[in-house]
Amino acid sequence: SAASDVYKRQEFNNVSVEDYTPYSDVCFSCRVIFDKSMYLTATGDTRTEHNDQTYYFVNIDGKWLIADIKSNVED
Repeated sequence: SAASDVYKRQEFNNVSVEDYTPYSDVCFSCRVIFDKSMYLTATGDTRTEHNDQTYYFVNIDGKWLIADIKSNVED
């Protein structure tokens, strides 16, 4: 399918999960960093985007859900 072809053209590198911070038994955060390379079908170019976000998770009724995501921007 066309959707599966899109995922074949994506590549994730330099992946790390850092700074695990528990706040309680049902809430924690962690920093997720990765570089995502993509093939752009409109132009035929390849682009790599750096991602660095802190994810905040909460457990509600036995399910871990993302409560917030904050970008970590370098000055």
